[in-house]
Amino acid sequence: MEYNFANMGQGRFNADGTPRPGYLARMYWAVIGSVCGFALLLRVLDFSIARCRKRQTGLRAPSILTEVYANTISQLQILVYPSIPLPRWISPYLHLPTIGRGTLALCYMCMMLAFFFYKNSIKTSSDWEDAGYRSAWLSLTQLPLITLLSTKRINAIAFVTGSAGSYTLNFFHRWVARGLLLTTTLHMFYMMRYYASFEFLVYELTYDPTTRRGLGAWCLVAWIVVLTTLRPFRAWVYELFFVNHVISTIAFFVVLYKHAPSYSRVYIYISIGIWAADVAARWVMILVNNIGPGFLRYRAEVVVCEGGDALEITIRKPAVALRKWAPGQYVSLSFPTVAPFTAHPFTILSSPEDGEMKFVVKKKSGFTKFLARRATSLAVSSTASPRSSTHMDISSEDDEQKFQTSDSVIASFSVIVDGPYGGASREWKKFDTVSCIATGVGATAALPIARAALTTGGRANNGSVRAVSLVWIVRDYSHLLPFLGTLDHMLDFSPPFSSSENDEDTPSLSVRIHITSAASTPPTPLLQRWLKSHASSPYFRVITDKKPDIDATVSCAIQNARGEAAIAVCGGPAITRDVKNSVARLLDARGVRYANGTSGGWCFVHSEGYLE
Repeated sequence: MEYNFANMGQGRFNADGTPRPGYLARMYWAVIGSVCGFALLLRVLDFSIARCRKRQTGLRAPSILTEVYANTISQLQILVYPSIPLPRWISPYLHLPTIGRGTLALCYMCMMLAFFFYKNSIKTSSDWEDAGYRSAWLSLTQLPLITLLSTKRINAIAFVTGSAGSYTLNFFHRWVARGLLLTTTLHMFYMMRYYASFEFLVYELTYDPTTRRGLGAWCLVAWIVVLTTLRPFRAWVYELFFVNHVISTIAFFVVLYKHAPSYSRVYIYISIGIWAADVAARWVMILVNNIGPGFLRYRAEVVVCEGGDALEITIRKPAVALRKWAPGQYVSLSFPTVAPFTAHPFTILSSPEDGEMKFVVKKKSGFTKFLARRATSLAVSSTASPRSSTHMDISSEDDEQKFQTSDSVIASFSVIVDGPYGGASREWKKFDTVSCIATGVGATAALPIARAALTTGGRANNGSVRAVSLVWIVRDYSHLLPFLGTLDHMLDFSPPFSSSENDEDTPSLSVRIHITSAASTPPTPLLQRWLKSHASSPYFRVITDKKPDIDATVSCAIQNARGEAAIAVCGGPAITRDVKNSVARLLDARGVRYANGTSGGWCFVHSEGYLE
């Protein structure tokens, strides 16, 4: 088999019937496009059925299409939601994906191997060279998809699939990158084997710059994919991971551009174009939303919460363009005077009607620890002289301010806001019941979702929500303090939860907070007064020294639903795994039936992982 290498990307088959590498690269995108088209079709079908469903008493919409679709989705959930738990000692460092995601990742790897071995008879030294060039084209064609999965502002994959959450997109971004590592390894192996068959390998590595650049590109891929993107490294120091990822990726594209022949660089150009368009779109929105008469429009008030393990960040009066975020969405915040060249994703706790953006962030190593130390140092220096309740320490033109409000000292920093991003693919007001399960600071996503279901799920807003429940798992009483205002909004808004028919225009509510640590510090006087004020509430409970029964919680959410149930799980991989396993078990045991005994029914599960 002989190639005219300059025309490898043209035509379909060679004279002996083997596909040309460039044709296989195009077929790769035909498969990816078909998968995305099927996902878009499912999204349109799901949206259409959701619009057609009407809230009824006793029975769901009697459409045969609705029942068939409900049964199909439920059976798929039974198959794809479960995941295999790992031993406790290894779970902080490694966790397995759900069967659905794992199957998709495995299918992707099998697809790449199928493209590589299709009519690829590897017997002689010339076949080794042919295999090397085929795997090279398969490597290049994956670059645009990897880039698309990493974009934020113009993410076409998120649009057609409805997977706006960064957790899902990042998962497939990493696995497509592992597919790139697979094909580049095959390329390097067969090309080196070809050179070694003529005893040219040492010569090529010593004197041929193209070969050395190829080896360097493979080393960069292995460095990015294998060593520096594993979960322990990403969780250790996020800033180091991010900087290394950007620098290593730029270096990879530079070396790859030097290594690849000019006729094969089209996929490199496409990838760079996608990245440049996304960066340009993001920066246009950043400039529009953040630049004001005094240069930077926003200042972030930072409070180190009691106990010192969390930060409360507040941005007052965001611009109109930033007031349209949905519950569960996040923004990237950059503090020019603290860490000028990094941005960090934080989930928005407040609602747009509050007139402010509020975040509660768990203090870890790296940026959040440095920001807490910087805010504390400003607070300590501000106490050197007496002040009135809202006295500014320095002028508003300075980059940093500190002022004292009642008993808390707040540090103020200039901030740049990028977003919002993420969120669920469905409106929460369209479900019959909405259940939120959160651990720790995962409440920054769960509380806005529950609040939105309450405030927009009533009949006055054309909503279908009858009942909303919140289960929140925290280790210590002090973790509740930054969230008391949001909890008050919810508790004062809704009547008690009831599994019976709710004829009120406002959905009912149930809130359970589980304090799991036996060594939890006693509530502060402020928290004691707050807990006492809600002690008589029939739909608010604080349970100490006991974790919730996830199976019972999920069962209550689904069994009490006469329509479609929704569960939002916000926390680490362990709680997400437990909830999805419970949903799969319950749907399987229930035989996929409604609460009123009619056939059909399904449960929408939305998961939000820790971003920071």
